[in-house]
Amino acid sequence: YSESQPLLFEEIFRKESHIILLGDPGSGKTTLLRWLALIYSEGLKAIIDKGIGDKRLIPFILPISTLYLEKERNVNIHPAEAIQRYIKTLGVDIHLDYLKEKLKKGECLILLDGLDEILEKKDRINTARYIEGFIKGFEKNRFVITSRIVGYEEIKVSENEYVLAELEDDEIERFSQNWFLAFERSVKGRTRLAEIEAEKRKESIVEAIKKSTDIKRLAKNPFLLTHICIIHVQGYTLPRYRIDLYRLMCETLFTTWVEARSKALSGVLLTTPIDYREGEKILSLLALWMHEKMQGGLVEGDKIRSKIVGIMKEDRGIPENEAWGFTEKFFGYLAGQTQLIVDMGGDKWGFRHRTFEEFLSARALIMKELYHSFIEKYS
Repeated sequence: YSESQPLLFEEIFRKESHIILLGDPGSGKTTLLRWLALIYSEGLKAIIDKGIGDKRLIPFILPISTLYLEKERNVNIHPAEAIQRYIKTLGVDIHLDYLKEKLKKGECLILLDGLDEILEKKDRINTARYIEGFIKGFEKNRFVITSRIVGYEEIKVSENEYVLAELEDDEIERFSQNWFLAFERSVKGRTRLAEIEAEKRKESIVEAIKKSTDIKRLAKNPFLLTHICIIHVQGYTLPRYRIDLYRLMCETLFTTWVEARSKALSGVLLTTPIDYREGEKILSLLALWMHEKMQGGLVEGDKIRSKIVGIMKEDRGIPENEAWGFTEKFFGYLAGQTQLIVDMGGDKWGFRHRTFEEFLSARALIMKELYHSFIEKYS
């Protein structure tokens, strides 16, 4: 929405060439960029059918932290080269001259995600200025840039700043219906039984949300609503408080969801879940390290493994050779089964959502009794 009244994104996108999208964690910023990239990759008919334009553009979506890191390596790097280098980590090779030509002609849709994920304020400001120069140099292209509201540094080439609205009651119901239908079809196929079960689940979750004003407030956030749905299919009672919901989300994705997914896909338990209480002791320290030390929360897989080994040696007193053996199994489970940590491209790993990183970092501060010293350090 704008400061005046709610607006449909399609309306905004049709009339504005450069857009800044602001929103709280989990409000759907990254999902919206991925949706745009998907539609534009499908061709002109899809673009017209969705009512977002009448011109084909080549979509490029990349984390702003990537631009920052490339600029740190080479302060004068051409934006096209930064894009090319990132795209190559995803397994797509595009000729630099071709990309420069497309940018020069204004035939690209540039989707830049997560300005707030640059941790230091001075670095965010410098990156914002770099983006301004990018837009000014190639203003015939279209740009959509996202950031959390907290941590946003103004990008002055555009006054078109919009805040993503929370879900309304009918949107919560429609979202839940679609999520449960997709889940049931993944298990039962495109059958009538899947539709009936999805409808039952939707009615149940909507009723549970209506009964609690606290849960309803959480359900207005797409990210939290997704995990409310995941928790619901596991048969859990929804917690009242946000902090309890975060813990249950992590536990569900780390242990319960792995077990349920394994059984749903094969009928038998193929993966033995790791107990969340044990996993959290490692995950929390890993999250705190990534939160403090890694720009954008992205780190190479080998560095994550080395950090886990260090945690096992220092906190558990496990010999290094045993620690490495455990680490390979733990990282394989974490990355391959839980989906808490995912490969963002080029062997750069990060938490699927920043919320998980922040929650687990807070857990580490509490477990290690570092809360007050951490607050003093950054206050």
